[in-house]
Amino acid sequence: SRLIEHFGSAANVLQADEKELAASQILSVEIVSKLVNFSRGEFFKIERDLLAKFKVTVVTLADQDYPQLLKEIPDAPIVLYVRGDKDVLNSPSIAVVGPRLASMYGLSVAEKFSSQLSEAGITIVSGLAKGVDTSAHRGALKAKGKTVAVLGCGLAEMYPPENARLAQEIAQNGAVVSEFPMTMP
Repeated sequence: SRLIEHFGSAANVLQADEKELAASQILSVEIVSKLVNFSRGEFFKIERDLLAKFKVTVVTLADQDYPQLLKEIPDAPIVLYVRGDKDVLNSPSIAVVGPRLASMYGLSVAEKFSSQLSEAGITIVSGLAKGVDTSAHRGALKAKGKTVAVLGCGLAEMYPPENARLAQEIAQNGAVVSEFPMTMP
């Protein structure tokens, strides 16, 4: 964000040479060197191919359809990778999160609450992790409601792998979202 603010656009950041990047004093010398020597062409080709393969849309902070509430947080992600309906990111929503090793009671309550909230038109947002997150997504899907899974990895690196099928269902009835490049573990 600071680089874009300093140089005026992401394109200008990518076109800046090592001296210009170093002069901005935003990045360490080591990071400047890595940025300048990064194989952008290869990276963008692989990304483009994976976006097509996984039917992923990219939404940037500069786009009109970027989630309005997300724009209001400090350090909002510059890029969102979205598999599914990007419009659901602007719908009334509530986050349902909890432990991975929840009790049976906790799992059933998360599913029931999520189902009832979905029936009322609220989008359920969670992290696709085992436990409460999985139950929350399942509750929303059971009620034929919308749900959004926010991942801490790239969309081509599904975690946890046992939730890959659930992620497909979510993408058909909401969205699976990440701020990370497609192959980020």
